[in-house]
Amino acid sequence: MLLLLVPVGVIAQSNNLTGSPYSLFGLGVQSNSNLGGFNAFGKTGIAYGEGFVVNPYNPAAVSNVPEKTFLFDIGINTEISAVSNRADDERRIASNFSNIAVGFNPSGKWGVGLTLTPATNVGYSLIGIQTNIEGSVENFTSNVLGSGGINRMSLDYGRTLSDTFRAGLNVSYLFGNIEETESVILEDDILQIEEKNHYNGFQFGFGIQYDPIKNLSVGAIVDLPVSLKGSQDRNVVKTLDFNPTLVEDETGVAIDNFLLPLEYGFGVSSTQLKGLTLNVDYTRKEWSNTNQRDNIGEYVDQDIIGMGMDYTPNRRGFTYWDRVSYRAGFQYDSGYLKINDFNVSSYTLSAGIGLPFGKKGSTFNISYSYGSQGQVEGILIEENTHLINLNLTLSDIWFLRRKIN
Repeated sequence: MLLLLVPVGVIAQSNNLTGSPYSLFGLGVQSNSNLGGFNAFGKTGIAYGEGFVVNPYNPAAVSNVPEKTFLFDIGINTEISAVSNRADDERRIASNFSNIAVGFNPSGKWGVGLTLTPATNVGYSLIGIQTNIEGSVENFTSNVLGSGGINRMSLDYGRTLSDTFRAGLNVSYLFGNIEETESVILEDDILQIEEKNHYNGFQFGFGIQYDPIKNLSVGAIVDLPVSLKGSQDRNVVKTLDFNPTLVEDETGVAIDNFLLPLEYGFGVSSTQLKGLTLNVDYTRKEWSNTNQRDNIGEYVDQDIIGMGMDYTPNRRGFTYWDRVSYRAGFQYDSGYLKINDFNVSSYTLSAGIGLPFGKKGSTFNISYSYGSQGQVEGILIEENTHLINLNLTLSDIWFLRRKIN
């Protein structure tokens, strides 16, 4: 199944969170889902210290949530992608839930965050692949559809150890299904193969944030390797002369585990200029140590560099527009898959706005991102993606005792 064979020129709409043909590989493509305004912020935040957000990049950051404050965050996104090779173009639309998260700090010294986000997304279709029958002039047609992905439920615990130092721990449960349906058609005869792969496992990580001087923070994170346990349900049905016959039906068959690599990163966040926050993050994922291979490519170490900017004239201002946040960012990803000596790399440009409302800390976030992945080279294709993210962050004061005069 080569990407070169993806027939293009058709507009497709899906309930999956992606329509990327690159989701054919491994566990799918990394999810574009994010919390708060982080999509517009270049997906940076390892050292970011703003308290009225649930920070998904460093568990130490949850200790920054203001004392007795409860945060609730929910979002949706829509992805419009254009896929092209040397001959044709295809457009896809995918839209769905992107995240749900809560965070709170009951004492001012420690905080807890719980998030649920898609970790990877699968949503590909290879339609009308023509293959010659060996020793014959006849062809058979194959249609392959893939869907699903892996979800991540994360529990963060962060603690303020001093005025300048914070540390945190993270436990994530990764789980989900990846489904593939292949139909092989020869005239009126059909062979349909349905496979559903199940994966699950726990991942552990930790992070720190340190303020060496006023208005400057540095941070670091480490996520340990994890082996996701795999099993498969498989169903095969052949139809001859319009009469279906069950060929195979198995459930819970053990398959190879999928290894996620050691990940570590560093970040810097500066608020030296009034109203302006600047973030720079670097993350590395050591895929080569997993010794995994795909049918077409190989896994290579992945480097991700992100830069983000947030300008809020005055977070405590009396006028509404003083409290509006304006954001922009950039991210480069070297990619973790190499095909025919070419890395499937990508870059993303983003911008957005945070509109405050209601109680302090409640914000409606709108962001737009443009990303490009891959290149038209050999069997590779180029994918350009437009992502619109709508996100609501609600803030409330909890744990207060009511006083009666």
